[in-house]
Amino acid sequence: MTKKLPDADSPLFKIMDTAEASELWGLTQQHIKLLCTKGEVICRKIGRVWLLEKDQPNPRKYESHI
Repeated sequence: MTKKLPDADSPLFKIMDTAEASELWGLTQQHIKLLCTKGEVICRKIGRVWLLEKDQPNPRKYESHI
């Protein structure tokens, strides 16, 4: 049995977890989870995992204290 990989247009390629967001945005996972909890980023919690939309701007650019 062969595994079918999703194509590049799949919604699965448009989301990331907090670890990937941390690398992409240069923020800690804890800070990203806080942004998710506050509703300051586009995300959704599935079980214990936060999933974020990849296409949104880096929230670090809009924070005045960083």
